[in-house]
Amino acid sequence: DSCPPANEWLSSQTPRFNRDQLVPIALHVDYWDYIGWKDRFATPALGQRHRATVNTNGSQTVFTPEFFVNGENARDWRQGGALSLRVKAVNDQLAQATIRLEANAKHRDASVKVAFKTAVAGTHGYIALLEDKLVTHVTRGENSGATLKEDRVVRQWLGPYVLSNDSVGTVIERNFNLPVDSVAKQLSFVAFVQHASTGKILQATATDVGECF
Repeated sequence: DSCPPANEWLSSQTPRFNRDQLVPIALHVDYWDYIGWKDRFATPALGQRHRATVNTNGSQTVFTPEFFVNGENARDWRQGGALSLRVKAVNDQLAQATIRLEANAKHRDASVKVAFKTAVAGTHGYIALLEDKLVTHVTRGENSGATLKEDRVVRQWLGPYVLSNDSVGTVIERNFNLPVDSVAKQLSFVAFVQHASTGKILQATATDVGECF
């Protein structure tokens, strides 16, 4: 029951930052499905990523909601300007990767081309399709009767892709079938580079799908 307020908080914070400052992603995990209601956006892959991220932070305890900024557990997310300070600290550092994200979409078909380049060894690239302004009516479980309003929700998740650290870089091209229940103007593609062992985010970028039609 602490997740709906966390969703609201994330939605309220996103407009406060430009995309060159912050690229938020909401990953819905599947390990709560057993309590009586299945989250339609949850997948095993996202649950596994949560566990892996927790382990990278030196912990074995997985709980929700949990926020990570630049791969680090942000337990102070509820406190005043804590997020702004964390985001500023990350953006004050020189980016260690570059990403060129190109997307094209027509009807329910989309293609994405992402050029990753970094000199850092041991990095992975990720691509995700996100959707905003989602509404879910919960009929069972702990939040029975609640209406959830959610943004930045992962609809499709690709990666990790092992990235080259040479001068050529790595180019990933993929085709997407946009979800039939999605709204194009509410969709966006995200790409980011993450260090495999530390969890640090070296760079991230996003583009709206609606702009590609």
